[in-house]
Amino acid sequence: MFNKFKSLFGSKPPAARTLEHARDLQTGDMIQLDDSFSLPKDLRGVMFTVDGISTCEYEHSRQAVFTLQGENGETRYLSIEKDSGTEQLAFSRPITREQVGQLFDLEQFAEVFGEGNGTRLQRQQAPADLAEWSDDAYVEEEDAEPAYLHENSDYRQSAPPANSGESYQAYWLENDQGSHAIEIEVYESGETDVSLVRLEPLHRIRELWPAGSK
Repeated sequence: MFNKFKSLFGSKPPAARTLEHARDLQTGDMIQLDDSFSLPKDLRGVMFTVDGISTCEYEHSRQAVFTLQGENGETRYLSIEKDSGTEQLAFSRPITREQVGQLFDLEQFAEVFGEGNGTRLQRQQAPADLAEWSDDAYVEEEDAEPAYLHENSDYRQSAPPANSGESYQAYWLENDQGSHAIEIEVYESGETDVSLVRLEPLHRIRELWPAGSK
């Protein structure tokens, strides 16, 4: 008797997942960006799907990095930065050594790797495809900060295993307005990754969809 009632009036199905903040993105989720002209053309109004999640581990914090695959075929990266308690969207675009040389004098760029913060970096020219992603001048704010990359591993809810991840040194330069940055990762192998970063308010995301809901 009771089993029959249980089958007729069984427990309710789990509530559908909601998504209200970019920090909670999961693989397969989708985001639609604003069409504001303050965004670079390759971000403006574009819909992205989260293609993967990696973790950058620092001495006292961890940061999720979302790989975004755009409907325009472009891959960009997103993390959530905090500046004086205010959250910002940090969109990053990796650039090649050749592009670094187009934007900056390489001898001046090498000074970033000297000891201490405060190095100033001037842009020497702005190729059309990088003009919106770069600014005239930057100041170094983080110098050789020890970090570990846990590629394609999400450790927002748990600590990474001991002695895991790929070790690197992190450098961060930012313009005076706090709208543009340069992120540099120098790995033990000598490989150096350079990315241009756009720092944007949270409302640049127009809409969020959980995986499978659109």
